[in-house]
Amino acid sequence: QFKADPIANRPPNAEYLHDFEVRVLSVFEPIIQNEQQHKSVLIVAHAGVIRIIKSYLSQSTIKNMFTIEVISGSCERFEV
Repeated sequence: QFKADPIANRPPNAEYLHDFEVRVLSVFEPIIQNEQQHKSVLIVAHAGVIRIIKSYLSQSTIKNMFTIEVISGSCERFEV
C-alpha cells in the first residue's frame, strides 16, 4: 500500500510521511533561524531526512521527495 500511495499510507512499522516531515522540519527550521548569523552547521542524517530538507529548501512538496536523489554516504551542502 505504501508504494502505491506513500502520502496516504505509512510504511510498515513507521510513521506517515507527513508526520515525518513535520518532525524533521520542527528541528530543522529552528536550526536555520538560529544559525543564520553563523557560518556553518553540520547535520548528519539518513536519506529520508535529507530528502525532506531538500524538498523544503527547494519549496517542493513531500510528494516529490522520492524523486530526489541522495547517494548513500554522500555529503550534501546547502546555502541558506
